[in-house]
Amino acid sequence: AKKAAALEKKKEADAKKAAALEKKKEADAKKAAALEKKKEADAKKAAELEKKKQEAIKQKKIAEEKALAAAAAAKKRQQEAERAAEEQRKIAAEKQRLEGIERQKEAAAKQAEENRVRAENAKIAEKAIADAKILIERKVNQSWNRPSTVSGKLACTVRVGLIAGGDVMSVIVVKSSGNQLFDDSAERAVFKASPLPVPKDPDVFSKFRSFTFVFSPN
Repeated sequence: AKKAAALEKKKEADAKKAAALEKKKEADAKKAAALEKKKEADAKKAAELEKKKQEAIKQKKIAEEKALAAAAAAKKRQQEAERAAEEQRKIAAEKQRLEGIERQKEAAAKQAEENRVRAENAKIAEKAIADAKILIERKVNQSWNRPSTVSGKLACTVRVGLIAGGDVMSVIVVKSSGNQLFDDSAERAVFKASPLPVPKDPDVFSKFRSFTFVFSPN
């Protein structure tokens, strides 16, 4: 009976030990399940973080590409604006150059016309002066009274001073003929011929305010 009791007691102990072991197994299983769940949660969290990281990298790349595209577009616009400005500068410079050439042509044409008119006026003035001298000499010769004692071909140079209208104010023999009577008769002839037939043009007349001519009635 004692042996059976001891055996029963041992069975009970073994049953308790088996129950405790089973309980430990259940606890270990629960612990393993919790650990696995934690691993899954960590893995899911890591996957979400990686996804967010990749999305951030993607968005950063997109932003960089947009920034590069915007910078390239801005640079292109700047280059186009600079080319347009340079083209406008060239157009303005060419226009200014052509206008300068045109002004030079106009100035040259104007100068040529002025020179032509000046030359023509000078020619007219020269002719008027030459004609006036012929008329003056003719009138003075016609006004000359030959002294009875003067003979032979004589000539003297006289300087005549006139006022407006051709009136004679002074007569001076600047180169004598060598014959005083002839020289004096030349002076009288000039005074007698006053007013002298001078040009009416003031500019041409200015040449006759004081002029010289050779008196040679013969």
